Amino acid sequence: MTIEIVPAHLAVQAMRDNGYKNAAYALAELMDNSIQAGATQVELLCAEREIIDQRRRMRIDEIAVLDNGSGMNADVLKKALQFGNGTHLTADQQTGMGRFGMGLPSASISQCKRVDVWSWQNGDRSALHTYLDLDKITSQEQRGIPEPAPQDIPDIWRKVGTSWGKTGTLVVWSKIDRAMWRTAQAIITNSEFIIGRMYRKFIVDGTVSIRLASFNIDQPRVITKEQWAKPNDPSYLMAHTSCPAPFDATPMFDKWDIEWQPEILFEGKKHTVTVRFSLAKKDARKDSSTGEPGRLAHSVRCCLRSLHYNMFCRLKVPCIMTHLRAVSYRVVWWRLNRV
Repeated sequence: MTIEIVPAHLAVQAMRDNGYKNAAYALAELMDNSIQAGATQVELLCAEREIIDQRRRMRIDEIAVLDNGSGMNADVLKKALQFGNGTHLTADQQTGMGRFGMGLPSASISQCKRVDVWSWQNGDRSALHTYLDLDKITSQEQRGIPEPAPQDIPDIWRKVGTSWGKTGTLVVWSKIDRAMWRTAQAIITNSEFIIGRMYRKFIVDGTVSIRLASFNIDQPRVITKEQWAKPNDPSYLMAHTSCPAPFDATPMFDKWDIEWQPEILFEGKKHTVTVRFSLAKKDARKDSSTGEPGRLAHSVRCCLRSLHYNMFCRLKVPCIMTHLRAVSYRVVWWRLNRV
């Protein structure tokens, strides 16, 4: 008797612990797909429901990501929900910032038990739909990706979404059981911080606008919070960012006229990595007269998208070059493997 090498209903449960730090990073994975598909408008829509225990309060019920990207046909839509599959699997196809479809199922199940996807290429009334439901997979009721079929987009999302076009995709999370934030306010605030950093170049040059909105699921036409993601620049060289006043409208740092370009050998090819620096302006330093050491951070960026950010301990300026020389090779290794 032949048995499965990997029982799907057990493997999917194990794959829920797949390394996403939190819901913001998982949502950013979906936005990667949107931008990779050519979207100019992306929306994070948070549906809350009122619950009553000892008191009345709002709690997150469903989360959706809507875009006006190129959409998917039935074949690509099935692959997009299949673990380990996608449309950018070979080296010659990996010219963008991600592998379209690779992150959709893994990011989704890290936060919720059900993900529904609608996608269209000839008007949103022609949307195809399919889904993954962990409860059904666990009970072995669902053994594969259902064949994408025409299905109307739920009215609730039509009422709150604004990026409806000839082509696009809507991803909806429900049965949310692993999100560390329980309110739309917390999800939007923390997601903007991550999203604003990752996609700051797209936001600044106007390539993509990202709308963040929340609403009561029982009153979908009443938007309780709405904002557009602002860039979050780790180098503090951009103006009009999410940085606190008075540096929200003007850069807090100046560019340091030092640039380092080491060559890294990876998989038989040489890659040039550019390391740039910025220094805090005098009026941004708490006390420039004390000689207090400053902080050093690094941000790794590829294809305009920020991949990684980290803040190091306090370092004195003479130590910066020595420290970066030691750190950068580790960072570059991570970056090249991530791409």
